[in-house]
Amino acid sequence: MEIVLIQGSENTGKTTLCKMIEDCLIDSGFREEVRESRPTCGYEQDFTAIYRKDKCTVIINSESEKGGFDRFSEIYENNLPYDECTIIITAIRPKAINPNLHNWIRRVYEKQSIRKEHLIDLDMEWSKNIGIDFCIFVKKTLKDNGYIILREIMSELRCKIEINCKSIIEKVK
Repeated sequence: MEIVLIQGSENTGKTTLCKMIEDCLIDSGFREEVRESRPTCGYEQDFTAIYRKDKCTVIINSESEKGGFDRFSEIYENNLPYDECTIIITAIRPKAINPNLHNWIRRVYEKQSIRKEHLIDLDMEWSKNIGIDFCIFVKKTLKDNGYIILREIMSELRCKIEINCKSIIEKVK
């Protein structure tokens, strides 16, 4: 089992990046098996979902608040066991900012003995762009570089999966 932590403070683009990854999985033929979301003001905000293709399972959790931890934990526990290749992609708050939220998310998967963690630090990306509008930051960092970030993470995974991010590239153009 491998873990991709999308770390960031509130409103740094964790959910946006999770949705980009979800689009790539769907475009690559992964099928959605479970999905729960938290709608706000009529549109989906944070979500937890499980996608499968062949012998690979990808669990995506974009919520890093207490309510999201409960949903993530329930979905994770209710769908055991997982395939040979299982990747968890989850939003997480920085430990220095909120140790409780950070630790709650980690407790969901820490029982697994074989795991490797990969970190995408959106706070670090944000600090490189201090002074710009958040919407410009999301476009610049996530939409322009999200595909590159995703490919780098996928190349580091021991569990190799083929993904197609053509739809993401087309949306950016």
